[in-house]
Amino acid sequence: IMKTHLPFVQNFGSAAEFHAQFPGSQPDGQGNNLRSVINLPLIFDDQVYGFLTLRSSTRDFTETDLEVAQNIAVQIAGPVALGELRRREEKLSAERAILARIGRTMSSTFDIGSVWDDFCAQLQNLFSFNSVHLVSIDEEAGLLTVQYARFFGVEPVRGREQGDSYPLSRTIAEKLTRTLKGELFNPESVADWKRAFPGGLHGDGADSLMSTLAVPLIRNDRAFAELLIQSAEPHAYDEDALHIAERVATEISGPVAGAELYNREQELAQEIVRRSEVEADRQRLAAVNDAKTEFVGILSHELKTPLTSIRAFADILAHNRGGALTDREMKQVGIIQRNSSRLESLIDDLLDLSRIETGRLDLVYGEFNGAEMLQEAVESLAHEIAVKNQGVELDLAGADAPIDADRHRMLQVVTNLLSNASKYSPPATTITLSGTVEDGMFKMSITDEGFGLPGGDPEDLFQLFHRGKNTATRRASGTGIGLYVARRIVERHSGSIVMERNRGDGATARLTIPVAPPA
Repeated sequence: IMKTHLPFVQNFGSAAEFHAQFPGSQPDGQGNNLRSVINLPLIFDDQVYGFLTLRSSTRDFTETDLEVAQNIAVQIAGPVALGELRRREEKLSAERAILARIGRTMSSTFDIGSVWDDFCAQLQNLFSFNSVHLVSIDEEAGLLTVQYARFFGVEPVRGREQGDSYPLSRTIAEKLTRTLKGELFNPESVADWKRAFPGGLHGDGADSLMSTLAVPLIRNDRAFAELLIQSAEPHAYDEDALHIAERVATEISGPVAGAELYNREQELAQEIVRRSEVEADRQRLAAVNDAKTEFVGILSHELKTPLTSIRAFADILAHNRGGALTDREMKQVGIIQRNSSRLESLIDDLLDLSRIETGRLDLVYGEFNGAEMLQEAVESLAHEIAVKNQGVELDLAGADAPIDADRHRMLQVVTNLLSNASKYSPPATTITLSGTVEDGMFKMSITDEGFGLPGGDPEDLFQLFHRGKNTATRRASGTGIGLYVARRIVERHSGSIVMERNRGDGATARLTIPVAPPA
């Protein structure tokens, strides 16, 4: 599937025949009764994010079964891809949190030995290893000195314990002083070690430490120390591990350099601490901001651009010129259109979130009729409401008045609240929308007959990425971004937005903003 990006259906005489053709497959749990298999790639934006497999022990799958399975794969590819993107972002966030803790730990004292065990424990949350060394580099003397060492699951290596020194020449550390870059080394044997770095330590237990990450700690464009991480497992590390190790080195370079200078010049200690902490904080904030910018950039460039084409071609197909499409195919086109709209809404929410967090959410004030804006919100969701056979009762006479605000953003807020009311309400229920202008304030409420608010403080609903924990709420799609963005927009208008529990079923959303912008 990864090579061809194509689905296939194949029939077998037995499970043994299947595993003979695909020996790397996991056991199917059906003994030797396997008869037929359908495998389909889950493709999103020309990338395979997973695959869907169906197996049968009772019948042979047909091309019709494959067509049905392909439709399912199309439907779930987007959510699977989004889940994978979230997983990657969560992984990056977890790594950033660990790196931040490492930075704080190492910055907390000039006595590195007092926090060395904590550092090693935190480092194990990033990757596994059997030994870790912090080695000082003295280029003028041509010596390496082990400042701190820790061994896990292997015996300490003679000559590599704390306080031991050995020549710099022809070692992996010497290469770091020239390149100022990390080194990934996975030798197949001790002979490989000797050929690559003949000055290194061999024998006396060093033979068991094969896979190696060596990264420089840099000060004033010079490598003053080496962080050496090794594993007894062959090929334990890859380029991703090297990248993480380099980031660790960046986090601890300042604190380690500060400790070294402190030992030399006690009177400069406080200034060194201050500068190290400021630089560490700056680097952490810059890393978080860069990751967020990159994430939003990927969404806007890699998702929104092709999504525009998808929607355009789906709209062309929906016209069904010449009646070339069957009723079934027209329904499938409709599914594409609806899910494209959902994806576009999600991307817009993320872009709004980025604008809010970076202070770039600009409001464009202009005068508009409040009742007309509310009516437009209802019309924009007419299909969504009609599908669930829901009704909308309007009481907009009091809102038939001019309001000076950002009409586009207020329409976005009202549409979000109305969509939530429909989404979290059963079919054949009624949603009541009312609006009025009084005492210089535009007031609106949306009341539904839905599942009600989940337990806890209703204010939690406005927290970023918050989702209700009750079963009915979880069944409905959502990201936990909409209400957060809505409140921030309303607050930018000097207004307020709250959610209230009804005495019976359902909930009420109340919104209030000034009819004129603040002076």
